[in-house]
Amino acid sequence: MREMFEYLKAREILTKKGPNFKKLKKLNPAQTLNIVEKLVELGRQSSKIPTASQFTHFASLSLGGGKEACFNPACRINRLDSLMRFSLMYSDQVFIPNYFLDYDRYKKSGKISADSLATQFIADIITFAHMLPLVTAQKISIFTPQTHICPSCLAEMNFGKGASGRMERLSAELRKEYLSNSKVNLEFNNGEYRLGCSGPELYFEHGGGSIGFEKMPSLLAKNKKILEIARRHGAISLSKKMVEKIGAIDGFYVGNIVRNMWYEMAATQALHTSFLTDRDIDVLFLEKLTKKKDVLDNNKLALQYLTSEVPFLRDVALKDLIELRKHEEDAFVLYRHALNRAISEFKSAKQSLTAKDAKGIYSDILQPRLSKLDQTVKAAVHSLKVKPLRSALAAVGVISFGAFAGFLPAELKPLIQAFGATLGGTTFLKDLLAMKDGEDSIKSDNLYFLWRVKELSKKHKS
Repeated sequence: MREMFEYLKAREILTKKGPNFKKLKKLNPAQTLNIVEKLVELGRQSSKIPTASQFTHFASLSLGGGKEACFNPACRINRLDSLMRFSLMYSDQVFIPNYFLDYDRYKKSGKISADSLATQFIADIITFAHMLPLVTAQKISIFTPQTHICPSCLAEMNFGKGASGRMERLSAELRKEYLSNSKVNLEFNNGEYRLGCSGPELYFEHGGGSIGFEKMPSLLAKNKKILEIARRHGAISLSKKMVEKIGAIDGFYVGNIVRNMWYEMAATQALHTSFLTDRDIDVLFLEKLTKKKDVLDNNKLALQYLTSEVPFLRDVALKDLIELRKHEEDAFVLYRHALNRAISEFKSAKQSLTAKDAKGIYSDILQPRLSKLDQTVKAAVHSLKVKPLRSALAAVGVISFGAFAGFLPAELKPLIQAFGATLGGTTFLKDLLAMKDGEDSIKSDNLYFLWRVKELSKKHKS
């Protein structure tokens, strides 16, 4: 996957400091599309099928930093950053979609909006550049499909006979849900008409969004009264009957969700990985499609998007997590096994996990163990302070525990998301004496890796 980054560097689109905005702004549409075509080609050339594993995952377009849920690069990077930390705290490898696959629409339309194309390309480059450290560390890979897969065949492969028909029925149900749970206005701003959509977070990222027109639906274009009111007052509410007839929500929201699910299922099938998603609407759709009790139970975890914040992972920098994972792989495997065992114990007792249980896994099992490790290290350091100075690492992080359901394997796939920080912190020389000896006293503990992550945030806070 590094070939894609090397190509962008050779074209001076990426530098050591990040995107070269001066260069990006000078690209004309033809140059941009040629670069995109090359990036897709390089993605296909470097794509490899991983060894099947419980800990190899394919992230949804949203979770992988795609523009489908929200176009804003800051929002995309926030979601991608969560996934990157998860990959370092739980996964062997995470595959994400190639952002540059959907530019064909500019070619097919025959009419290219230079501003629209430039805006999308710059946003994609900004987000793409953010993942470079984990691509280099081989924890994140970019998936570029080689061929098109028929949706009907894909549904049958993943969910059995009759799945294609179920998918069509569920799509129709989803259209009705969106229609009944949304409010749509025709808005007029800066000389342009747009549709402003709002509704519950389940259906709309950030509670709403807007849809522009390449060509205004004839039903609206012919209604001079509605257009005049929108122009005069800035907006007018549209009836649900009108919204249904113009098909805007169906095409932009429901259509995108269904198309994305097809793609995500195809990728998961091709790579033999587990599927990860942070969108509740994806999980609801899959719950209804699978009709399996065990999968439904697991999907409830994804629906809840279990996140127990603990006062330490937000302060650990990605580069520090990468280095820790690199040098403490054995400790990482022990920690992951311990976490899975804790989750299994909770699940076997209750048959289903809730957000409250996720917090319990940390507060009742992990946190007391970490506190005990702190005490062990402090006792060892206190008794060894007269020994020669050894190397010391300070640390402390934040752990977000999430469980994402896999629709291929039926068993639970917990997901750890870490958010945070940097290594460092200074203290008196005598306080560093024998710290390494103190750490040696807990290295065999299966939560040693998590303890090290916890300690890493101290550098950031000092």
